[in-house]
Amino acid sequence: MKFAEYGEPVGIPIGNLLSQLYALIYLDAVDRFVKRELKVKLYCRYVDDFILFNLTHKQCVEYKERIDAFIHSELKLELSKYTIAPVLRGVNFVGYRTWVSKRFIRKHSLFKFSASVKSNRLESAVSILGHARKTHSIKQMIAAIKEKNHELYRQLPKTYRQPAYC
Repeated sequence: MKFAEYGEPVGIPIGNLLSQLYALIYLDAVDRFVKRELKVKLYCRYVDDFILFNLTHKQCVEYKERIDAFIHSELKLELSKYTIAPVLRGVNFVGYRTWVSKRFIRKHSLFKFSASVKSNRLESAVSILGHARKTHSIKQMIAAIKEKNHELYRQLPKTYRQPAYC
């Protein structure tokens, strides 16, 4: 989101702990609006990203317009981007692509992982593996590191070299 009143982004750097805290506090009004005014039962927000589920396309369009108007008038913010899509396509949210029965990490993270393995950066590879740990991506990633850089594979923490992942 950006501050509409000033014309250009203003605020604290992304990733700063204060930005998360301010988003929690400042965007609470959006949570209340969505839950109490729009009466959306399946709603999820993480910092400044949010999802509404189980709506018709017509409801999605209407609610998007109402949320946009609320955010603009009450908080002086604008939505930066949005998507209206069927859940069957999977939900791209907070670093994962999620379906009802499975979850994968985003392709960008896989590219970063491959680059880390290729350049022998253990800390980076372990960080991305930690992000992928509870996804369907993990086994393929462990197999790739084992095949492409066995020396790096041997340096991984033992948890990633257990039979559950291999």
